[in-house]
Amino acid sequence: MRFLVIILLFIFAVIGSVALAKLSLRGNLETEMERRALVVLSGAGYEGVEVKFDHFNAGLAGFVENPEDISKLIGLLKRELPAAYWPGETETTISIRPTLLPLVVVTRAPGSDLVKIEGVLAPSDEEARSLLASRLHALPGIAGVENLIGFDPRQISFPEMAEFASLASGLFAHSGEAEVFFKDGHLTMNGTVPNHGIRAGLLELAESIAPGNIVDQIAVKTPDTFLRSTEIKLTRNRFGVTLSGVLSEEADRAVLLGALRGAVDPSVSIIDRIEMVKDRARAPWLGSLPIVFPALLKGLTGEMTAEFTGSRIRLRGTSPDEETFRTMEAGLSQLAETEPAIAIIADITIAPPGRSEGDGQRFLAVYEGELLIFSGKLSDEMLPGRLEERLVAMFPQLTVKNEIEVVPASPGDEWVARLPEFFSEALRRVERGTFRSEENRFVMEGVTRALSDRQIMQNIAVNTVPANFTIQNDLLHVDTPAPKTPLTPPLRDTLSAALKESPLYFDMGSEILGSDERAKISALVETLKKANVALSLVVTGVADNLGNAEKNRELSLRRADAVVAELERLGLEVSAIETAATVENVSNLRPGQRWRARRVDISLKPPAEEAPVPVP
Repeated sequence: MRFLVIILLFIFAVIGSVALAKLSLRGNLETEMERRALVVLSGAGYEGVEVKFDHFNAGLAGFVENPEDISKLIGLLKRELPAAYWPGETETTISIRPTLLPLVVVTRAPGSDLVKIEGVLAPSDEEARSLLASRLHALPGIAGVENLIGFDPRQISFPEMAEFASLASGLFAHSGEAEVFFKDGHLTMNGTVPNHGIRAGLLELAESIAPGNIVDQIAVKTPDTFLRSTEIKLTRNRFGVTLSGVLSEEADRAVLLGALRGAVDPSVSIIDRIEMVKDRARAPWLGSLPIVFPALLKGLTGEMTAEFTGSRIRLRGTSPDEETFRTMEAGLSQLAETEPAIAIIADITIAPPGRSEGDGQRFLAVYEGELLIFSGKLSDEMLPGRLEERLVAMFPQLTVKNEIEVVPASPGDEWVARLPEFFSEALRRVERGTFRSEENRFVMEGVTRALSDRQIMQNIAVNTVPANFTIQNDLLHVDTPAPKTPLTPPLRDTLSAALKESPLYFDMGSEILGSDERAKISALVETLKKANVALSLVVTGVADNLGNAEKNRELSLRRADAVVAELERLGLEVSAIETAATVENVSNLRPGQRWRARRVDISLKPPAEEAPVPVP
């Protein structure tokens, strides 16, 4: 019996020794293979990749510089160490190391109302890309933005995009030809601004984006506005009706806006981009515009423009038929009575008989919960099937109720083929919504999932419907700020007192804001923001009467412009900001007291002169 036990113990010892030897050998082999793999990778320049073995199955992790490097290094390891089991590209946890700095270029060509955005950003900067485009698109004089920015995982994120958007919009608001580009960590700015205060504000923004790496090519050219005529431009496009230009009297502005509101459908957006400048002569045609505007809007279909300058009027658009054109001509007869006579350039065509582009397509789409109901008339007989197939594939829980009636196709109906792509994007961005198309009008209503989705849906709609469509975007988000309330008399008194107690002072002959005055403006902006009411401000620059009178007046205007630029930089939202200039007589004051005349006063416009509160 004892002999049997000894034999069994011996057998177990032999088996254990073999197992341990085998494990030790495999461990040594895997360690050696890891070492050799790392040597191979290091020699090929892939030092950021880690290799681990488990039963001769290799695992790869770490970073490479380019997406194509993953397949290259796997192929290299398979050739050099064929005994191991190497994973496929999708089975690794190798990431792309961001090493490239952001590239953003924003340009506007001479005489163009279009802005082009180009460059490459990190995939995480998609919202920043939309922010930049929306800020530029909102500027007066910008009719469109071509956003060509791409994304690359090798790019480092651009956290300063908000400041870059403010810088670009600040420069492009004043310069007809401009360029801003951020490349290799350097920021370059080309353009023209009307005063040194605006330029100083832009340079301060630039320092927050690329400290010490700025190429400043901004020129300062003070505009000659004395006795220039008022100018007006009326535009109707898919975004609504826009009134832009320069007026000298607030009463004229109110009359023109009232004429527009009476001439268009209440659902059509009216965008007021009128600038108020006191030193403008009243154009002879101004009194005729309340009659001319309705005649133009009724006589021209789709997109149209009417530009009124001191010596010339240019009209562009299409009239649907001869009778409508003659009726419009009768309304325009008011312009022939102006003195002195002005040139009228009418680039107006009469549309050929037949249906206008897109007006035969009528549909209604209602999305609520997991139900989408389509109804209406569309010319693409394959569209209902494609819509349902695409949407259900993307949203498996979605139920599509299709009540679309197919009608014969006509020229101009090609745009309906883009509806599947539109709705596949819309359902990702709205919680519930209603979309309808009727008579060259596209309406979007509902609640978006994110604040940025409203602008994104606007861009998608612009690229979907024909160019002659008017787009009414009533999409909202639950977090959209409530519209500001009118200013009550008690609060007006409180804010007026706060503004009166904080005059802003300047050095002799200078319009540069010091640090103390910037701090004052910052405190005033916080006070006005907390009030959360509709405001119209007057920013008055003051200079003393010593020296040349005209130069003193120009200096006071530059001081006012510098304060306005700082208010805008701090994000103060007001209905209107008007600048004014005055000169104070300091001849009877001691030299030590004359510094009080080198200042800027900020005040509220009198109630009768305030710009109307926009209707949300």
